[in-house]
Amino acid sequence: MVRPIAYRGPVFTICYAVSRKGDSPGEKFFETLTMAEKAKSLGLFKRMGDAGSIVNDEKFGDLGKGLKEFKSFQIRMPCVIRSGQVIISHGFIKKKSSNHSRFACHA
Repeated sequence: MVRPIAYRGPVFTICYAVSRKGDSPGEKFFETLTMAEKAKSLGLFKRMGDAGSIVNDEKFGDLGKGLKEFKSFQIRMPCVIRSGQVIISHGFIKKKSSNHSRFACHA
């Protein structure tokens, strides 16, 4: 099964995983983003594909056990790196953190 390509660079090809059913949750998620969000995500894909890494932990994170994620503000796109490809599995919008403390002080 051919994986849809988001960006092809000299170091990595950024592509979307395809399920057994033939759909691509990562690509479907990407298509729901605004033009500005798409542009920011594509910028990250280009940097990874061209340079082979993104050193800013706020833009590309390590989830452990071989899983990584592209990060752009609240947008998260988990992925794995295999054989010259960065394969995006899906995407989601992270809930914003609250400014409220978990602990209340009662007088």
